[in-house]
Amino acid sequence: MVDDTKPIAILGAAGGTGRPLVAELERRGVPVRAVVRRPEQMAMFADARVADLHDVDQIARAIEGACVVHLIPPVFNDQEPLFAANAMVAAEAAGIARFTYHSVLHAPTPAMPHHLRKSQVELMLRESALVWTIIQPAMYVQTCFTFLDQRAGAFTPPFRLDGLYNPVDLPDLIEATANILSAGDAHAFATYELAGTERLTPTGMGTILQEALDPAIRTVQAPITAFAQARASRRGLDQRQTGELVAMYRHYDGYGLPGNGHVLEMILGRSSHRFADAVRREYRASGGASAAQRENA
Repeated sequence: MVDDTKPIAILGAAGGTGRPLVAELERRGVPVRAVVRRPEQMAMFADARVADLHDVDQIARAIEGACVVHLIPPVFNDQEPLFAANAMVAAEAAGIARFTYHSVLHAPTPAMPHHLRKSQVELMLRESALVWTIIQPAMYVQTCFTFLDQRAGAFTPPFRLDGLYNPVDLPDLIEATANILSAGDAHAFATYELAGTERLTPTGMGTILQEALDPAIRTVQAPITAFAQARASRRGLDQRQTGELVAMYRHYDGYGLPGNGHVLEMILGRSSHRFADAVRREYRASGGASAAQRENA
């Protein structure tokens, strides 16, 4: 097991994956240190440090005394290999041997630049002196929900409706990641594809949304470029990042993002959540707010 006298350092703790991961580790009584980019983000956490991922010394000070470093990089950032290299150097400088990395399913995909960068980081880790673990999540179920606007009665993924996907429910991913982080060296030198068990098409997702929420919901493919530009504007993405979002949707349109759920369930020690379960839980928690509203919250 992990040394329970030393914290697990989470780089990228203030993001949509980092916050629930910190909360889950704290719920288990595992010491955890949130490493964030901005001082105002520190107030979200009991133990927090600020570090600029451009600065090795800042990272080393922020993670000092930790037993493992878990890197969740910022999305669509073209400096991700640099950030990862800096975090790896900082870990070694701080005497921390274990390093886990939040990558992505099907990382070595040249048509998606942000995936390809993650494959570069994976290679850097495999060729390092660190004791590494690589986590490769599928598309989140919660990402699928951002294609739903209940007020408009439409589920509009920006890729073809018959492609195959194995979306992973965020609570399942968080629990599996916490299991890995809190198990010491049991997951050393492992690369885990973490996908949901259900293999669904967007049409199938739309049918589940109809059954769980409203039979009047329509499933229609949105135009790729226009949808990406609108989403990029809401998220404050620049022109290059917008282009990468378009490239991702185009790849999905051609090939989907299928995976296999067996590894996730092995690490969870239980069955993974079904898409319908996540729909009911998420929309009960949100009070019926549309996915677009929740994305901007």
